Amino acid sequence: MFIRGLHFDNWVNGRDKGEFIHDQNQDLNWEMIEKILTELNGDNKTQVLLSKDEDIHMGIGGGNSGLYNVYATFDNISFFNLLDSSKSEDKIIQLVTGGQQGEFSANNCVDLETMLKAAKLFALEGEINDSLNWQYEE
Repeated sequence: MFIRGLHFDNWVNGRDKGEFIHDQNQDLNWEMIEKILTELNGDNKTQVLLSKDEDIHMGIGGGNSGLYNVYATFDNISFFNLLDSSKSEDKIIQLVTGGQQGEFSANNCVDLETMLKAAKLFALEGEINDSLNWQYEE
């Protein structure tokens, strides 16, 4: 397992009651991560961070309408944004991430299967999945 930390939110009465799991004893596994990711619903569970350290992490948000916004960074300066090239960048989709609603270009919102493919390789190997469409931003 590449990642060492898993943070997820859980909004209850306007307060985040989420957790941070620090993998000191190699307790994190893909099944646990996948379960938490599939619970994202854009309501009370809106964001998951998979982290190696403060700089190396993948952020996944949303879940409402079965859509997710995914990015990865290896230095917290430049970012890889996961794209769905079949969707227009001109169309706007409302996603809730980190407990707040935001507007995202439709092509920045991917389905569950695509999100899980990206998250699995990052969590296990610390890599972005080259079979998926990423946009690099500095």
